[in-house]
Amino acid sequence: MADGSTAPAAGKPEALFLAHRIPYPPDKGDKIRSWNLLRRLTMTHRVHLGAFVDDPADFAHQEYLERVCASVKLVPLRPKWAKILSARGFLTGEPLSMPYYRSRTMARWVSETRERPLDLEVAFSSTVAPYLEEPVGIRPRVVDLVDADSVKWCQYAEAKSGLMARVYAREARLLALAEGRIADWADRAFLVSAAERDALLEATGANPAKVDWWANGVDTTYFDPHADFEPCEERCDFVFTGAMDYWANEAAVVWFVSKVWPRI
Repeated sequence: MADGSTAPAAGKPEALFLAHRIPYPPDKGDKIRSWNLLRRLTMTHRVHLGAFVDDPADFAHQEYLERVCASVKLVPLRPKWAKILSARGFLTGEPLSMPYYRSRTMARWVSETRERPLDLEVAFSSTVAPYLEEPVGIRPRVVDLVDADSVKWCQYAEAKSGLMARVYAREARLLALAEGRIADWADRAFLVSAAERDALLEATGANPAKVDWWANGVDTTYFDPHADFEPCEERCDFVFTGAMDYWANEAAVVWFVSKVWPRI
């Protein structure tokens, strides 16, 4: 296919790939990473993809994914309802992030798919990792945690006060325990950078031999640093692409404007 993905071919080993958000189109930070991971996996495996869809418009891409993967299960996620369901974590003593992505529909599909002779199981993010916690034989289970989310919630708690600070601190503490358990049962867990890996290890006490990292990287064929561009004679626009209701992105822009932009 034009973007480098391959249609499933008979004879390839099979793999299960779970994601908390549909990995296509790669128009968000996490979807860029999950899509490239999925695309790479389709080169060597017949992939069974399970993912949640929080934007109904993304169901339009199901047909394309079905051409790329051996099978696809997309489960709608209604953010407002999911937030209500996540509050069950207060009663169960678990991080609120986990009930947010708990689905009987997804659990049933995962269970049925795991009955296949899979060669590999991959979970993209800690929130879908619990679907793979119970092992099936000795097949490897890999979890891409991406970020040390527990550390992020700890930073949120330090930046707030009152009730929300306590809620964020609770989430940080319980999520660190969950991330530690995931790193313990997974054959290998990955993060986006060495700094994120080190932060996770410090927060969870996980076994460093089982936790590694791989960077997102840049497609230098598409983003060719040697390409010719029209000279900018009058004005140039600098664009930061990201969700601006996410505190980390807000902090990044403020830092860039205050520290880097004056030097430019």
